[in-house]
Amino acid sequence: HDDYDALEIQGVRDINLPGDSQGSCCEVDNENPQFFSVYAHLKEGGVECVGDFATHTLAENYAKELVLKYNWNWQIHNYVPSWHK
Repeated sequence: HDDYDALEIQGVRDINLPGDSQGSCCEVDNENPQFFSVYAHLKEGGVECVGDFATHTLAENYAKELVLKYNWNWQIHNYVPSWHK
């Protein structure tokens, strides 16, 4: 956890169709998400996904649990508009 300094919650969409020969290609889409991801923010920039969830509530609860379980003094940045929460 020393490489990270915060958590982020983002809406995500797979831009490829199911069964696409290229597999999945996911991108952040907070306006029309298919699911929600929690990312650990790297101190040097960038993020790493630590969980995918069907609902925003599940993602938010997971982020809160991580912070509490490991006693991290990290902010949770929630980039999902309120109408998706």
